[in-house]
Amino acid sequence: MLPVLNLDDEMYEEILRHAKNSIPLLYPEWTDYNEHDPGITFLELLSWLKEAQQFYMNHMDIPMQPKFLQLLGLTGRRCRPASASIALQSRQSGRLLRGTPFYSGDICFTLTETSEIYDSWISELHSADGTQLHLEHKVFQEMQFYPFGRSPKAADSFFVQFSKALSGCRQAALYFSVYSSYPVKRNPMQEGYRCLAELEAQVQTAHGLQPCRIETEETDAFTVSGRIVLRTENPETIYGVRFSLKNAHYDVPPLLTGVSMQILPAIQTEPRSVCSAVQNIRRISASQWQGELPLTYASASWETQYLISDGDGYHLVPGDAVQISVEDTTIIVTVTADFPVQEILAVSAAQQTYALLHPAEGDGFPFQEYDLQCTDLYSDDFQLLIYDPFYEKWNLWRQVDSLLDAGHLDRVYELSGEKGLLRFGDGFHGSMPAGPLWIISLSRTHAEKGNLRGGDITYSPAPEQIWRSASYREAQGGAAAETPEVCYFRSRKEGSLPARAVTLEDYERLVYAVPGLMIRSCRIQPGADGSNSVRIAIEPYTGTEKAGPNPVYAFNLLRFLEERRLIGTQLQLQFPQYAEICIYAAVYAQSHSTDAEQKIRQALEALFETTYHSFGKPVLYSAVYAEIDLLKEVRSIQTLMLQCRNDKVKISRSGDLILPENGLAYLSDMEIKIISSM
Repeated sequence: MLPVLNLDDEMYEEILRHAKNSIPLLYPEWTDYNEHDPGITFLELLSWLKEAQQFYMNHMDIPMQPKFLQLLGLTGRRCRPASASIALQSRQSGRLLRGTPFYSGDICFTLTETSEIYDSWISELHSADGTQLHLEHKVFQEMQFYPFGRSPKAADSFFVQFSKALSGCRQAALYFSVYSSYPVKRNPMQEGYRCLAELEAQVQTAHGLQPCRIETEETDAFTVSGRIVLRTENPETIYGVRFSLKNAHYDVPPLLTGVSMQILPAIQTEPRSVCSAVQNIRRISASQWQGELPLTYASASWETQYLISDGDGYHLVPGDAVQISVEDTTIIVTVTADFPVQEILAVSAAQQTYALLHPAEGDGFPFQEYDLQCTDLYSDDFQLLIYDPFYEKWNLWRQVDSLLDAGHLDRVYELSGEKGLLRFGDGFHGSMPAGPLWIISLSRTHAEKGNLRGGDITYSPAPEQIWRSASYREAQGGAAAETPEVCYFRSRKEGSLPARAVTLEDYERLVYAVPGLMIRSCRIQPGADGSNSVRIAIEPYTGTEKAGPNPVYAFNLLRFLEERRLIGTQLQLQFPQYAEICIYAAVYAQSHSTDAEQKIRQALEALFETTYHSFGKPVLYSAVYAEIDLLKEVRSIQTLMLQCRNDKVKISRSGDLILPENGLAYLSDMEIKIISSM
């Protein structure tokens, strides 16, 4: 829990007595402490005011707790539904609309987008280096496959071949699982930063390779797992897809561990009402307006009502004033109105939910609270209209975390999703509704209870052509709304990155957090000769390769740090100068030892792996000598020599290798000679 401090620890008499006792120290010339003195009168007034302030400050009720957290820059997280990836096998090609439900018992998951499904699978992969991989007929294929080889470069490509041509295809979604269990974790990518490579795609048709558009790219050029959704301009018969690198600056070569054509994203929500805004509204006649609406499971299965707005409130459209037509995955909506239409809302809901979506009628009094008779609501998917009988229109009210910040005319409300409670203001903080309530968007979620095991989501009542479905991996990410106590301790545990880099430690923390990168080590130093600059040496994680400067690393690092450096501070970025260390050793082994050479090699490899990851750290002759000499298989050392192939590395009189400030030592070669007897 949050620390409980007693702020009301002094009574009026104590406050006044302490104030009088402080007078001789603050102003010795003041000698009259009697009640008739005007100064004493002021002290009595201020003491009364201090006692009143202490009393109110000490009463931190539940609505005030988030306000105190805001003073610390903290905001509690709302309830979050779990997300899942659903793997499908189908008897025939078809389409699943956004919002299609899938179930695990009574826990509902809905698709987050409309997807095409096919009675085909990925049968072969062809990499840039000529490697071919033949795959079995499975929902998800596990593998170890380098799509662009072990040294990817610009113009490299790999080909994905399907078992059966996709006829009349305009959209194809492929899921790629990418290996990520490296010793250094890759930071999540953020908008505005560059990926380590750039992809382009072509589809194989009967007329050869044709360009296609990458509509969704979740893999960041095969550096993380995710989906790639491709779209063609016209329906095509597609036999496969070729991915090519427009440019490539990978730190480690992408390694695929699995592929699939039929893995669809879903979220753990159970919609009861869905509100969608009609797009591309245009006037087609003097009294008619037309727009487009994506076809969804809700709009195709439930009753839909339409509201129109001229920019100031909404009006319900009579059924005879709406014309509907469907073209592929788009609903064409035409409405008739006697005023200019600026916005059209489509509200879809099942008939049996009428009482839930129309819970009450506002009475115009302060502090209205309504029990929606439905718990576990998803707050981010909740929208509310309230009718204004005076102006005869519906107004959209806004959800807020606290009514204390609202003005007297603000149309706002508080929602307790877990309890299903709706609260309104008192006329000072938030307006007071005086008309019927209409919930136009409402979904339930089980929050952390939706974090299910992989394979648990197995049933869907809608698509008849699906004969097998199962969640590809565990559903995760579901969490209940944070209490103030949980929010406080989470922020303490996670810490926060400095908003401004002031110290060298600040820069180091920021370097390790740059989006999209894997930083193995770094060294931060002040500028030379007292200049107002910071020298930043970084070592990207590159596996076993020792790569040179990476332009994407440089761009992302400087972009991230430029926004956080102090004005006037110059940044100097340095990549490592790798020092290839060669060791020659002639060693007398113990008479009983048969694996002395192997033990020496293992000991030296471990020494360099664990010790020499710091920039500029010298390779000490004595440390290498001791590492060999202390092995029980070694009797004595006849000869030990350290050499380096970098001309900027100096050798001291004692045989130590002195590296430059951005130098990194790694063991390149060893020659171990074992002498069996002395």
